[in-house]
Amino acid sequence: MNESQTDLDQYSGALSTCVTAEHGEYHVSIATGHHDVAFADIRPSSSSIDLSIDIAAGNPSPRVRRQLIDAVFHLDVMHNPVTLRATLPLGDVDLLDDVALHCVDIHTRAAGGSCLVDGHLTA
Repeated sequence: MNESQTDLDQYSGALSTCVTAEHGEYHVSIATGHHDVAFADIRPSSSSIDLSIDIAAGNPSPRVRRQLIDAVFHLDVMHNPVTLRATLPLGDVDLLDDVALHCVDIHTRAAGGSCLVDGHLTA
């Protein structure tokens, strides 16, 4: 499965979204030009989904984060009522808020430069 779409972002120019799937795992990336500015890796299991998100340093655009989260939560696998274990950049409140919109019973904690999020996906 490979999907791409392009959008215009006032801070980053043209943004493109790419979703790839291999062996039941997914990779979502947002690029401006030939450079990835955000990506997510999704690894589902029978009882949980591990989500790892990274945003390039120096990219202030909330639109990039929102486009990444929209693409991640558009995946069918994210519509199962299972536990979500997410790793986000520490201090990225916009990203945390966007993830929290798709979950109930959220718990967060810091681990080095990361924010670890546990929650339950809403179906």
